[in-house]
Amino acid sequence: MDLPKFLLSDTPWERQNSIWLASSFELFRNYSRYKFPSKMDENEKKSLLLLQKKVVLEIGALHQPVWLEGSTLSVLDREFLFERFLCLEIPQIPSSEEVFVVDTSGEVLLTLHTNDHIHLRFIDYSQKWEKGFERLSEIETAIGKEIDYAFSSKFGYLTADPFQCGTALKAEVYLHLPALIHMRQLETALVKEKEEEVIAMGMKGNLEEMIGDVLVLENYYTLGVNEDTILRALHISASKLVGLEKALRLPIKEQKFPEIMDSISRAFGLLRHSYQLETKEVLDALSLVMLGIDLGWVGGISEAKIRELFFKCRKGHLVTALGKKTMEPAEIAKQRAHYLHGELSNMKLLIES
Repeated sequence: MDLPKFLLSDTPWERQNSIWLASSFELFRNYSRYKFPSKMDENEKKSLLLLQKKVVLEIGALHQPVWLEGSTLSVLDREFLFERFLCLEIPQIPSSEEVFVVDTSGEVLLTLHTNDHIHLRFIDYSQKWEKGFERLSEIETAIGKEIDYAFSSKFGYLTADPFQCGTALKAEVYLHLPALIHMRQLETALVKEKEEEVIAMGMKGNLEEMIGDVLVLENYYTLGVNEDTILRALHISASKLVGLEKALRLPIKEQKFPEIMDSISRAFGLLRHSYQLETKEVLDALSLVMLGIDLGWVGGISEAKIRELFFKCRKGHLVTALGKKTMEPAEIAKQRAHYLHGELSNMKLLIES
């Protein structure tokens, strides 16, 4: 089965802000009448899957949902889905039992039969923070009316991972902070501005390996707090960091810091003239170009275009766009460089030598 066409043609990241790139909300749920997936036999799994299929495809909260069974998707299709919805944790070994559900909004991804019975994920690229979570809650409530969730008065929603019980909510904010990172002020900013309930990491899950100068903020607790507390703490931290990033860009532009101009110039050359490019070096370079556009040091291209390339240069999106089902790593790196040469042909470096 091929991925639905609306996922391949839709580019929601064009609506992103240059600093607050996206927000995501994920709810983990299990059903009271069934054991956790790892404890279910094959007949129980088939029975539950049929029930879930009926419920999920008929609830009005989803817009023309599409049911995608893992056994019918290629490894590349899965990778495209995980990239599309900014999933930090990507299972390396596909499971034939897993099922994905997407709808034509392009904002919802349901994953069934992994560690929990269902993961509900909503990705928002437009900063409609409250509306995004409300939409996810609406879908979760609609499913819960048909199949009761496993809930404890003491531990809240019960999940396969005890650390996710309680609200069983994981909320993430993706921030593009090249000025703070390259001026080596991120660590100080996190100490001063990050809320106690929030953890910060790069897209690899730690602060040591940053990719594309993207910082991810995530709630630390799910138990003993409510959803409003989680969302408020994340929003406060994100807003403070966005403010610091904006404030720092002004002196960089006015004083023309040589090390930042050099980094942007090198990124420009890498993207325009490399024979082959790996994903991380492209994302790092595109990040600096995006900063250069904001500072007035790079022209001939828009921030929206760079944000688009930020997604389309990754393996799943790139190989899919080329109409392939699989490619060797060396060929992917070569095609990535070739693709970027064409997309960035009008980009100009405005920094005077």
